[in-house]
Amino acid sequence: MDNITLITWPRGRRSLMAHLLRLSLGKTWVEARARGQALMALAAEAEAAAEPASPGASSGASPGTSSAPAAIKPIEMQLPGLTYLVEYEDFPLAAVLGFEEAVARGGEDSAAAFRLFASHNFARHAAFTELWVTSEFARGQLVVEAAELRANSQTWLLWALGALVPGVEIPAATLAKAERMVADWGTQNPTPDITAFRHYDPVLFGQLAHLKLRRDVVQQVFREVMEREPEEEAILHFQDCASPDALRTTLMGTREFRRRATTTLPAMGSHAAVTSTVLLSPEFQQWEVAHKNGLPWPLTQVFVSRHAQILYCPIGKVACTFLKRQMVRISDVAHPDILLTDVHGLTDHVRTGLQLGDYPEHQARALMQDPEYFKFAVVRAPQERLLSAYIEKFVLARTRLNNRFHTDPVVGAVQGGKGLAALDPDLGITFRDFISWITAQPSHQLDPHWRPQADYLQGIRYDHIFRFDQMDLVTDMMENRSGRTLPRQPTNVTGSGIGILREAAADLLPAAITALPRLDKASFFDPDIVAMITGYFHADSVLYETPRSL
Repeated sequence: MDNITLITWPRGRRSLMAHLLRLSLGKTWVEARARGQALMALAAEAEAAAEPASPGASSGASPGTSSAPAAIKPIEMQLPGLTYLVEYEDFPLAAVLGFEEAVARGGEDSAAAFRLFASHNFARHAAFTELWVTSEFARGQLVVEAAELRANSQTWLLWALGALVPGVEIPAATLAKAERMVADWGTQNPTPDITAFRHYDPVLFGQLAHLKLRRDVVQQVFREVMEREPEEEAILHFQDCASPDALRTTLMGTREFRRRATTTLPAMGSHAAVTSTVLLSPEFQQWEVAHKNGLPWPLTQVFVSRHAQILYCPIGKVACTFLKRQMVRISDVAHPDILLTDVHGLTDHVRTGLQLGDYPEHQARALMQDPEYFKFAVVRAPQERLLSAYIEKFVLARTRLNNRFHTDPVVGAVQGGKGLAALDPDLGITFRDFISWITAQPSHQLDPHWRPQADYLQGIRYDHIFRFDQMDLVTDMMENRSGRTLPRQPTNVTGSGIGILREAAADLLPAAITALPRLDKASFFDPDIVAMITGYFHADSVLYETPRSL
């Protein structure tokens, strides 16, 4: 086995793990009988100060030697075949240690100077972390956070010994001595209490613990979006944004950006003049969502075809994707092909003219009351709608990130109630769990995919409420009013409700459901579940069973 190359952060920091390994195995490593080969000397630690511009420091000893310190040189490469011991402090403590060194060299000692130092220093810390802690290469090395090592020294020592010399038993007395040596080490190499740091501020240090972006990235994004330099006090605050895109979204939500954007982006009603590049740009999308009108849900999301003079109220899990696309096809809007690729996201977040929320509020309300506009919705039998939502969201797509936005609150609440420590979307929940949970919540708190359909129909007097099985009639009406030929709806996209009969399917977890042949919908409905649905979704049942006539 080659020498262990020692990497510490901050640079020049002495390694507690290296100290414990020497204590356990001696200054020179003995022959490991389990491997039948000699283990080389642990690289000696250097006491010299490290060059601060480098992300890491290394010291090494020639094979077979013991403790002669070698000169420190920057480690900027990861060499295959070598073994690395990486010991690092978290960023808040590393920032304090680095700042103290800077002050000792004559730097300014003030709260403002510390903020500036931390803002700059995070780039070095992030580079070190990416290279030596989170990279694929680092997964095969000995990487330990110093705070964890100090708190659980015996556990981490046994972990390191198991990786380096499997089969070698360490006497209990040695381990006990190692535990005692940690206290002595702390006396000789004290770790500052950051809460006692003279410039400590709990809000500031809370930010430091969650920084994600380098300072230069914040400055670049700020210039691109705001067209000016950021104030120094704001840079560190913006460094805790999750990504450049998240920062961009945050900035475009500010009053300053919106005031400037009103003079530089297309004005209300100029949808046809918007190019496809502008339509898909994050700047346009964010500006537009900031300028949707003040109509409440569900009115803001009602679809408008000015060409066909139709208002349509989309209802989640009632063919709303299909019908939204039909509304695009019968409307004179810019770039319909682009809109059809993401009809939910683009119409919700871009002012396309397809939703009531895209218009000045007085104009939107006039459209809602215009007798020339045909206003309609489509409803579905509550049991079938809920089963479709469950199969799609909680079974077939249960681990997809974009789907978990809808399902995590339910899965987390149900699993937490059963004592699971952490949310497990792949394990999921049963159909009975799903129905039991949603029928115990206020309807206005439910996700739109299983919120009562009656809630959607507030605020507008609809001319007709179609049933889900009348989709051909809906398409006929849209063709007649628009003069355009439209595609017809495919049936039962998720396949929920068609298949073999299996009792107690409502108590199966998602993995068990997917392992079976397709199940008949009756498999999921026993008297208890039917009673819960009937009681909670009574208004939906009335809507479906007694729809209005033309």
